[in-house]
Amino acid sequence: MTGVNNYSVFCFVITCVCLLSSVTPGDTIDACRHNNDIHVYNCSGLNIVDVPDKSEIPNNIKLLDLSNNDIGNVTFLNYDQLTDCLKVLNLSKNRIHALNAEAFKILINLETLDLSNNLLTGEHLEENNFANLDKLLTVNMSRNPLRQIKSKTFSFMELGAIVYLDLSHSEISLIEPTSMDLPSLERLDLSWNKIQTLDETMFKMMVNLLYLDLSHNEIQVLTEIPYMPELISLNLDYNIIQEIQVKERMELYTDKLEYIYIRYNDIIFFNETSFPLELESLQVIDMSNNELQCDCNMKWIKEETYDFQKKNFTFICDHPKSVKSKDLLSLSADDLTCGRPLVLILSVFVVLSVGLFVVGLITFFAIRRCRKKRQQKHRGDNSGDYTAVYNRDEDVRVAMADDKNLISKNNEFDV
Repeated sequence: MTGVNNYSVFCFVITCVCLLSSVTPGDTIDACRHNNDIHVYNCSGLNIVDVPDKSEIPNNIKLLDLSNNDIGNVTFLNYDQLTDCLKVLNLSKNRIHALNAEAFKILINLETLDLSNNLLTGEHLEENNFANLDKLLTVNMSRNPLRQIKSKTFSFMELGAIVYLDLSHSEISLIEPTSMDLPSLERLDLSWNKIQTLDETMFKMMVNLLYLDLSHNEIQVLTEIPYMPELISLNLDYNIIQEIQVKERMELYTDKLEYIYIRYNDIIFFNETSFPLELESLQVIDMSNNELQCDCNMKWIKEETYDFQKKNFTFICDHPKSVKSKDLLSLSADDLTCGRPLVLILSVFVVLSVGLFVVGLITFFAIRRCRKKRQQKHRGDNSGDYTAVYNRDEDVRVAMADDKNLISKNNEFDV
């Protein structure tokens, strides 16, 4: 199945929606609008709490719109009169928290299923929720609190023709192995989730995937790339990526890759093993709005023999100030210089401070010793110790050294 068929389905849906805005109500059941010319039955925005009964649905309709209602549970849709004709089923913007096993089983010609903006969780999705939907091309489950995708939730055994799967804005942090075994899938939207790692087990069988959107997630380190030999575009914008080392993986697993977007991340540095710069198919790498340090450590890119003139590679510098907002590839090797590292400057400062302190301490004790010797020299023979003597009446008596024979004369001094 090609993307052209998928595009035709979208055109059909958009045409139906546009026509509905100008439809005058004809035959209606419970206020639903039936336009027989375009085979649309529109029950949107009528506060319906349960899916309509089989008897309330006209025959030969191609689009059934049950969006923007209060439906909470989808049981078995026994619309056997629609088995051959129904192509589009819209259940978006309801309160659906549970899908009955094999709920859509009888709708074997369904091509588009919209379950977006509901209350579905990944924990309660089962393998057989999409049983018999062999012709389903598009599944939209965005804006559900899925949180996780369990193993075998989306299986090629049930979804053998699917080309577009939207799981965006769904709080997904866990994707189990074999949870999306969809060889026919061409577009996968996982943006605005909480995915932290990307590994080869996540999309193991997506051998025809063309576009993968992982923007607005929480990926910090990118060292793994799943086997996606037909991948054309990889979007990693608005993550928290600090390290990227995927050259070898991309060369092995994505030899048709044309576009890599890694804008608004936290990358400071990349090297020869980060990107497959020599990959012939690769045309665009956009790394704007990162924290790229364009210093002497990036001179390697000037030494490579790649023909960047034929590529649209954008590596915008953030530091140092002299090259801020400039493209790395526009700089010369002389522009990529390293100043003295802060650690070295601090080390020198500490050594000098300690040295000055030691010199000051030695000088202090030397001066003190010289002064003491000078004082002793000036006192000469008259120098002596004084002794304070206390009696019981707390009078203090001072006795001087005996160089004047004061003790023999029994001299005492009252203070």
